[in-house]
Amino acid sequence: VASIIVFYLLAKELFKNSSARFIATTFYSVMFAVPILEGNIANAENFMALPILAAFYLAILKKNSFLLMALSGMLLSIAFLIKIVALFDFMALIAAIFVLKFSENLFFGKESIKKELKKLISILKQEIILFISFIVPILLTVLFFAVHGAFSDFWRAVLSQNVGYVGHG
Repeated sequence: VASIIVFYLLAKELFKNSSARFIATTFYSVMFAVPILEGNIANAENFMALPILAAFYLAILKKNSFLLMALSGMLLSIAFLIKIVALFDFMALIAAIFVLKFSENLFFGKESIKKELKKLISILKQEIILFISFIVPILLTVLFFAVHGAFSDFWRAVLSQNVGYVGHG
């Protein structure tokens, strides 16, 4: 239910037409609920949806806040720790932020190269914040398991067994 609410909030930011928001949210709700895609079990994808949607929502709020970017990165990190494929969502968000900011802010005026470079650095600051806040929880988790002598179990659970089962049997 929480992921459906966050999906609606995200759709509200993306679509100005209320019909489009309701159609998208209804489609998401139905596809998330019916066993056609995921069966009748709670797959990791079900648990990844909420942090990924919340991360995207926070990242597009147009407030350019350090805190919102940091929270977005941490949420994507949590999704990554649930299942490694969230790395693709992280990369998509980084690329989207860069492309959107690049197209909005760079090379459309007759400003000097120095001003354009300052804009580029400003754009990269958000991506750096996102990257650091994505990596830190993962490193802390790795450190926790390493200190407790369970790094090999962590490695198997998060990285090696999490992908290999797809082609199994």
